[in-house]
Amino acid sequence: VAGIGLATDDRTYVVASMLMSPLMGPLLACSFGLAVHDHDLFVIGVRNETIALIGTILLGFVLGIIFGPFAKDLYWPTQEMAIRGVFAELLFGAIVAICGGIAVAISETNRLVNSIVGIAIAAALLPPAVNTGLCLAYANVGSQLHIDHEVDTQLFNDIAMGSFSLVLVNVFFIYTSAWIVFNIILVYSGNRRTRKQTTASFANKDELGQATRM
Repeated sequence: VAGIGLATDDRTYVVASMLMSPLMGPLLACSFGLAVHDHDLFVIGVRNETIALIGTILLGFVLGIIFGPFAKDLYWPTQEMAIRGVFAELLFGAIVAICGGIAVAISETNRLVNSIVGIAIAAALLPPAVNTGLCLAYANVGSQLHIDHEVDTQLFNDIAMGSFSLVLVNVFFIYTSAWIVFNIILVYSGNRRTRKQTTASFANKDELGQATRM
């Protein structure tokens, strides 16, 4: 869905893809596992997040090959693709990631907060991950798909690197801000307890475990 939105410059598809992101649950597992000193949960989160990121980038690469022949007609790079390759966007990405991490962490520990709000914000790391694969594919195979059209390989490589940098920034700040919030809640509750002992304190604990294994 994100690939279609990026390739066709349709923001509706890009926004819709954020609500279906598989990348948020593992990030929460990492931060929560570290906060409560649950090594197994932390390792599971890191593993699943790595798999999800690699899979997302590879899927973007495949989509780049599929949409590549139509790149000239779609006026690549589209605005949705190009804006995620601007390094100046890293600062704004960091701000959004921090707010998203805080929102999601609070939503996971409070029955009164709708978790979809935080997830929709924090899952903004999905489009740049897809964009990374999309632009890498076109930079490497685009010239083979167009005989009469010269592909600006450097431009698409730069966009891909900028997008990947945005992914790393989002992952780092979402993880860090969520970890800080979880720690604050644990300290506020009186002591630092293990995962089993803190089950009652975290209202959406079952949902967090399910999201981790997606």
